[in-house]
Amino acid sequence: MEDEEVKWKIGCFSCARAVDWGEHYICISRLQRLRSEDGEDKIVEAMASLQVCIYCAARSQFDNLIFYKEVPLLELEEAGFHWFVKHLAGSTEPWALSRGKDNCSLCSSPIRIGDHYTQVEIGEETMDESGHVEVISESLFSLATTCDSCAERYMVWL
Repeated sequence: MEDEEVKWKIGCFSCARAVDWGEHYICISRLQRLRSEDGEDKIVEAMASLQVCIYCAARSQFDNLIFYKEVPLLELEEAGFHWFVKHLAGSTEPWALSRGKDNCSLCSSPIRIGDHYTQVEIGEETMDESGHVEVISESLFSLATTCDSCAERYMVWL
């Protein structure tokens, strides 16, 4: 018997359904970065804190969703998800939290060259059969920038 390559799919953190290849879903990512002099900050670690299929995202406008997740969501992630779904549906309400990348969104500490920090982003994505994830670039949005101290205090990483 030949070894078959196992292909995994993105799972919705609400309904637990496997998202079909090419189907859009909403993803909140935590990107731990290292601030560099050249402005091309290096991603040191990354994880998805929330993945929601497009059907549950639409349903969230009318129902309270329950999220089955590996790590606790930050309040800003859950609020950001609901804001983003409304934004995709045409709302022009601005995101309330500061989106600057040079200061922590929670404590306002500056992010300096050589500092580690975490960027919390939300976007609409799709994945093909080869496992390649495509971020729909016009949908990518930064929910927050957190300094290392706030990230350690408020976030759980796997």
